[in-house]
Amino acid sequence: MGGGLARERLVSMDAHDRSYRYEFPPDAIPFPVRTYVATIRVRPVTSSVHTFVEWYGDYDCDADVEDEMREAFLSCYSAFTADLAAYFGL
Repeated sequence: MGGGLARERLVSMDAHDRSYRYEFPPDAIPFPVRTYVATIRVRPVTSSVHTFVEWYGDYDCDADVEDEMREAFLSCYSAFTADLAAYFGL
C-alpha cells in the first residue's frame, strides 16, 4: 500500500517442490495486519510450454480492514505476475 518498500524474510525454500515461503518480520509489517506469510509455487503445464504460478498469503487482521487487505494483496500478486510475464516477453 502506498508504494513503499517492504522487508521480507525467507521462511522456507523447496527446490524439488519449486516453492518458497516468506513473511514480513513482526517489526517491519508495512500493512495493517498482525502476521503475514506467503507461499509461491511454480508448476510446469505439461501440455504446453507454459508455467502456472500459484501465490497466496495467510494473514491476520482486524475485520474492518479485511476486504481492503484482500484487495491489496491480490493487487500485489497480480502486478508481480504481470511484471514477470512482461520480463519473459509473454
